[in-house]
Amino acid sequence: MAGKVDVVTIRCLGTVKGPRFLRGMMRGDRSVVLVTLKNGQGDDTFWRRTQNSTGRLWNLDCLGRPPPGVNPDRMFLAGTRNGRALLEPQSDAPDGKPDIWRARVIPDVSFGFTLENIGLRDVGAPAFLDGRTQNGSVGFAQNTDPPFTGTRWEIRPLPNNKFME
Repeated sequence: MAGKVDVVTIRCLGTVKGPRFLRGMMRGDRSVVLVTLKNGQGDDTFWRRTQNSTGRLWNLDCLGRPPPGVNPDRMFLAGTRNGRALLEPQSDAPDGKPDIWRARVIPDVSFGFTLENIGLRDVGAPAFLDGRTQNGSVGFAQNTDPPFTGTRWEIRPLPNNKFME
């Protein structure tokens, strides 16, 4: 996907108290969770966003570094038909292409977006990225209407970030 590339943080705007920042787990089961940011937070809460020419379709890859012995390929945000959000190396993705996300602006919310997984949508599976702040898990919702308050995200670009050098 050609277009603008930047580095962002992804924060859940859900209404239930709990952790909010999207974190890619670079080891173990490659899951995606919500965490509370602290000073010195690892690179696994930073995401490289590649947008198409219209800015509506994105790929998101986690900038965390895997431990020794774990596939060092870029790890992209992906989803499964059973509702699991995870990181997937590009080489494991269908046709070697990372998942595509449709980003829709949330009116009147600074940096606010919903994120819909195009592949999941096309097979009729729940497709909207859903942060569950009550327990820090991440999955998918059928739509962005209540009770799914975790389907709204603040996607904020990092100023002068070190990752784009």
